[in-house]
Formats: sequence, structure tokens, C-alpha cells
Amino acid sequence: MKINWKYALGEVAIVILGITLAFWLNNWGSNVSNRQLRNEYLQNLVLDLDSEAKQLETNTKQSLEKINLINQLRPVLLANLPLKDSSRQMIYAISRNVGYYPENTTYKTLVNSGDLKLINNFELRRSIEAYYSQQENTAKSYERLESIYKNYLGDFFIHNMDFGGLNRGELVVKDRPLLSNIFSSIQGSSGMAIGANKTLLEKNQQLKADINKFLGK
Repeated sequence: MKINWKYALGEVAIVILGITLAFWLNNWGSNVSNRQLRNEYLQNLVLDLDSEAKQLETNTKQSLEKINLINQLRPVLLANLPLKDSSRQMIYAISRNVGYYPENTTYKTLVNSGDLKLINNFELRRSIEAYYSQQENTAKSYERLESIYKNYLGDFFIHNMDFGGLNRGELVVKDRPLLSNIFSSIQGSSGMAIGANKTLLEKNQQLKADINKFLGK
């Protein structure tokens, strides 16, 4: 039987072309899917950044108010003046800690899923990683503040505050200089938290601008 090589080669060429086309279409579809997934991640990162910016701004405002209250209250404590209603309210206000809750759900998902590689723009990926590294530093500032509340102020309230006179409109503080020192520590740590907020907010705005630029917005 005589082989029709022209026909056979044509069949082989058709098969190779079909496989190549299928492979290309598969890659194309995968690339489109990856781009869509990447953009969804980036859009969610922007939402996280917006939410965190609001939290940082609120925390800064509350911390500044707390520092102002401490400045007003310390002279009263050190001079051993009577604690009027306004002074007691200041103590209660200062005793409420300002917490920080990092907005990092999307970033953690990117890292844990291995999808961070989808962000193939090196500069943008480096900016994202730098931001969340700074976020960790900010969290440490709040951890120091929380430690003062938990280990010092809480203990002070248990052992050095007489709440029995509240029904008579009195609040007895047994060791005023110690309370003043604790408030000074809170004041200093609050100032550090404000500085950390400022640094993170600047990086927040820059990263958001970088992402929006990458997305063409």
C-alpha cells in the first residue's frame, strides 16, 4: 500500500496545530482568570486600607484627647486637691484603652494561599509587603500601651482605689503619685502610638494611590 505522505503530513500538522491552539487557549483563559483574581485582591486591599485609615484617624483623635485629659488631671493628683466630678470623669475616660485592630484579612489570604505571586509588578508587591510590615510595628506600639493598662493601671484600681464612697459622690485614691506616674506612662505610650499612626497613614495613602494607579483608576 502506497502511503500518501502529503496527506499524512497534513494530518499531523492539523493535530499539532490543534494541540498548540488548545494549549494557547488554556493559557489565555488561565491568564485572564489570574488577572481577574489579582484585581479582586487589589480592590479588597483598597477597601481594607480605607477601613484602616478611618480607624487610625479615630485612634489619633482619641489619644490626643486622652493626653489632654492627663495634662489637666496630673496637677490635681499631685497637689492632693479634692477629686471633683470632673476629675473623676477624667479618670474614667483615661482608663478606657484605645485599641488597634489591624485590617489585614486580604493580605493574609494573599500570603497563605500563595496568591501573592499573582501581583507580578515587583514595585507594587514590595510596597504591599512594606506596608504590612509597618502595620506590625504599629501594632507593637499599641501592645505596649495595652500592657500598661493591664499590668499597672488595672492592678492600681484593685489595690489603691476606694470605690466605696461613690454613693456619697467620693472617689478615694490611696496613692496619687503612683497614679500620676501610671498616667504619665500612658501619655508617653499614647504619643508613640500617635507617631506610629501618622507613619502608617502616610504609607496607607501611598499604597492606595499605587494600587489605584496599577488598576488604571
